[in-house]
Amino acid sequence: MELHQDELENISYDVLEHIILNVNYVNDVRTILITHDKRLFSILSSSEVMSKYLSSEEVATLKRHIIETYSLSQIKDKVLNNKGAWVLKKCLSGKGEGMYIGAEAPLEKIATVADSQAAQYIAQPFLAQKKIDIFIDGEYRSCNAVGMILSLNGVYQGSGFFRVSPSSIIAVSRGGCIVVPSFR
Repeated sequence: MELHQDELENISYDVLEHIILNVNYVNDVRTILITHDKRLFSILSSSEVMSKYLSSEEVATLKRHIIETYSLSQIKDKVLNNKGAWVLKKCLSGKGEGMYIGAEAPLEKIATVADSQAAQYIAQPFLAQKKIDIFIDGEYRSCNAVGMILSLNGVYQGSGFFRVSPSSIIAVSRGGCIVVPSFR
């Protein structure tokens, strides 16, 4: 089951409670309301905030694994002065909705978002990726990929799903696809 936040909000409480308590799933559906809010990454990537709750070693570990994330209103001028170095993401959207790759979006669009919608956006540094060739729609295409490595209690559990797309915005809903790694 894959639901957007607004779809979850439209499910009756009884049905939602049944799903939460009785259905086997990988991620608790309630996480959609918490972890899909990209502002969480601005908290997790802030050493100043996290040092109030974690040891120095734990903060350093987070710093290595969580991409720097800022409220767009915090660094609006920095983004406008070097838009190609940034990605803008709508805080509460997913699947690439309302997302702008600075190097690909016109400055006018980035400026409009920064001026009138900054509170609704986060900014993350753009990370150039190595492209990989994937067989899609009957041909090999050079694609960007994002994926996961699964672990449980610090023990490697294997590779998870990867999303790939010839586009810079890697979303299945925008023409990308899911790849399940297999190894011999």
